[in-house]
Amino acid sequence: MNAPFPAETANTAKPIADKALTDIDARLAFLQRTSVRCILVELNEINIERGFDELIMPFLEIVFPQPQNDAEAHWDSPSWRQAALEYHEDRKRRGRR
Repeated sequence: MNAPFPAETANTAKPIADKALTDIDARLAFLQRTSVRCILVELNEINIERGFDELIMPFLEIVFPQPQNDAEAHWDSPSWRQAALEYHEDRKRRGRR
């Protein structure tokens, strides 16, 4: 039998479906969403503007993911990185940690 999870997980108290849902690749979910929207447009259930416009933000979130925290967002900036390095080097020279 081609079960998606090993037999030992069948009796676990914590449902593993939640983990399975979080492991879906965002790109695959996006493609599925676009497929459904295409069908809805073809069946005249929604207009093409709505079908397309509601896909823009999910696409941008995949291509340009938001940083985990503000520090990550600023670290890529050379000026921010350089300022942080200079600050820590200055602290080392002054004997502070």
